[in-house]
Formats: sequence, structure tokens, C-alpha cells
Amino acid sequence: MSMLHLLWAAGIALAFASWPLVGAYAGAAAVWLGVVTASFTVLPQVILGADAMMHGPTPSARGFFILAVAGIFNGIGVYYYSIKVTDTTINTTVFVVTMLMMLMVWTPILNWVMNGVTLNLRQLLGVAIALLAVYVLNGKAA
Repeated sequence: MSMLHLLWAAGIALAFASWPLVGAYAGAAAVWLGVVTASFTVLPQVILGADAMMHGPTPSARGFFILAVAGIFNGIGVYYYSIKVTDTTINTTVFVVTMLMMLMVWTPILNWVMNGVTLNLRQLLGVAIALLAVYVLNGKAA
């Protein structure tokens, strides 16, 4: 991956990691945190992607259905994520980092199941390190 892609990834990760922490800092209730951030997530997507949506290919009915189901599944995840990051009995930082590590575990598994993309040894080592990070972060809970 080029340095430019690495910087893009770091910036996107900052955006994803910051909203639950900002919401907890603002003292927002879980439902409001999820609904407000998810609702306003649409605005920059529509603004930044308007040209591509107007002039690019449109998904088939099947593709649209699959995307809609994925969106519903993501919405359920955002709802529960919002609940967990605002729960004062949970260490928000540990939870967010654990969730991000689990993204690193689930992504290659899902990509393999859905698209047949297999990992090389180095990438498998990265997944193992992510699982180790989850274990280390949550050692007291085990």
C-alpha cells in the first residue's frame, strides 16, 4: 500500500474512531448518538458522491437489495455500538479499540467467504496480531 493510501486509511480511521468518543464526551444518550451521527453521515456521502451517482452505473435490483440488507445490518451494528460506547460501566477506549481489532478479523473472513479472496501468510499474521490485541486489551474480562 502506498503512503498516500496509508494516510487515507489513517484519516478514515480517525473519523470512524472519533464519533463515538465525541458522542460520549458530549453526554449524548446512546440512541441520539447513533441516530444523529448515522443521519448526518448521509449528507457528505450524497454531496461528495452526487456526480458519481448521477453519471455512474446504477446497481441492479439484486445489487440494491443486497446493499439495503447490508445497510440494515450496519444500522443494527451502529445502534448497539452507540449503546456500548455510552455505557459508563464499559471502558470506551478499550471497547472501541477491541471493535476496531475485530473489524480486522472479520474483514478478511467475510472477503474470503463472499469474494474468494485468500490471505497470504503475512496477512494471516496481521489477523493473529489483531486477535492477540483483543486478548491483551480484555485480559481481565477473560
